[in-house]
Amino acid sequence: MLGALGLVAGCSTTARPTTAVQAVASSSTTSPPHRAADVVDGIPLRRLANLARAEAATWSEAHPFRMRVALGSDRAANVLMGRDGMTYNYGDTSHAYVVALDGHFACNPPKCAAAVPAVPANLTPASTETTEPIPVSTMVLTFDPRTLAPDGGLRVVAHEVDLSQLGKVYSLDPYTP
Repeated sequence: MLGALGLVAGCSTTARPTTAVQAVASSSTTSPPHRAADVVDGIPLRRLANLARAEAATWSEAHPFRMRVALGSDRAANVLMGRDGMTYNYGDTSHAYVVALDGHFACNPPKCAAAVPAVPANLTPASTETTEPIPVSTMVLTFDPRTLAPDGGLRVVAHEVDLSQLGKVYSLDPYTP
């Protein structure tokens, strides 16, 4: 006996800068969500989203949002960190995927102990416990396009990071499980 057969029409999307509001297609029938392409314009978006989410988890953020990527370099990522007259003009100029994601990032050792420098015992606060809500900040990562290995530093900043200064920006949010 044959069960009911449902046909789902395929659809394609184009990546848009994160400032654009992404529209959701609606129809009179309910259909399963479409699966975003793993690779767009040669950029492995699904893999980068997974790598970024894993790094966010080490900073106590299980659900980062506004995840996005652009082609740049470690130096270009550092330049984006500049604010209020501060400049960060250093780093490798080789091509890299620059990934930015927003969330409530908190370094709670031992998970992220390797990401922050050791603090001498005489400067360590008596307690790291806080009841204050963690504000939204932006994590910026760079990955080598050939190996997808981390390329450069991990940065967490309290200001907006505009990847559109690097060129076309691809949203990684459709790759959230």
